[in-house]
Amino acid sequence: MDEPATGREPKRARLGDRFQITCPDEKYQFVNTWFPLTVYVVNEAGQLKSGGGDKHLDLRLAVECEGEENVQYLPKLLEIDPKTPLLIPAGNGRANIRVKILECSMNDVSRNFFLEVCSAKSVKNDTDISQTRTANIVVINHQLKLSKNLTWEDEWYKDEGGREKCISFSVELCNSKNERVLDRKIPLKITLVYA
Repeated sequence: MDEPATGREPKRARLGDRFQITCPDEKYQFVNTWFPLTVYVVNEAGQLKSGGGDKHLDLRLAVECEGEENVQYLPKLLEIDPKTPLLIPAGNGRANIRVKILECSMNDVSRNFFLEVCSAKSVKNDTDISQTRTANIVVINHQLKLSKNLTWEDEWYKDEGGREKCISFSVELCNSKNERVLDRKIPLKITLVYA
C-alpha cells in the first residue's frame, strides 16, 4: 500500500456558510459496498443555501492520528461513483454522491474512518465555505443481527425462576446483502445490561 498523504485538519476561522454532509447509518458501512452521501451548503443559522454558481467539491477519506488535529488521508481506499459527480449544481443546494470504502477498519489497526468535504481547489470556486466531516465510520465485512421475531417479557426479574430463568434470542451473522454467513465462527460475549 502506498504511503498516504498526512495533513492537519484546518480549524474553522469564522462563522458563515459551511458544508453539511449526511449519510444513512453513518456509524457502520460495509466494505466495498456503495452507500449514499448528501452534501449541502448551509448558512450560519443552519438553513439550506441554494443560490450562486456551481460548487465543485473535494471528498477525502481519512483517519485520525495521534491527537484530533492530525489526520491521515487515504485516497486509494475511497471510490466515488463516476455517475455522481462531486458537484453542487447552481440553484440546487445539494449533491447526491455514492461512495464505497475499499478496506475494513480492522485492517487499519481498528481506527475509525471519516469522510471530509471541502471546496475543490482545482477550479474557480467558492472557497469561503467551511469544510466539514462525517462522524466516525466503522467499515465492516459482516454484522451481527438479532432475529426480528423476538418476544420479550415486559418485565423480567433475574431473581425469580431460579436456574430455569433465561432470555432466549437468535443471532445471525449477515453480509452486506443481508445473507447469512455460514463459513465464519465468531465467539460471542453476552452481557445483561440493566436500564
